[in-house]
Amino acid sequence: FRRVLFRSAYLTINAEVGLQHNQALIRRIETAYTQPTSGTNTFNINVTASYIMSRRITLSAYFDHQANTPVVTTSSYPTTSTSYGLSVNLSLAR
Repeated sequence: FRRVLFRSAYLTINAEVGLQHNQALIRRIETAYTQPTSGTNTFNINVTASYIMSRRITLSAYFDHQANTPVVTTSSYPTTSTSYGLSVNLSLAR
């Protein structure tokens, strides 16, 4: 799900939220038995903002968070990663 939260002549804010579920299964038809063998549940949040300070200078910020939870807990551990930052873009072209 992606959406532009706010947009003006100088400021733009975008947000993206994602949820994903992957798994592999073993099925035994004769006994109606189903067991997951691997897979993850993934949750993402991504927010970006861009501000035009002048014709040549743009200030941008971002935040990205991802959480992974395994379906089968004996094979791996839950992990999370978060990154954020600022950037200043300077245009030297005419």
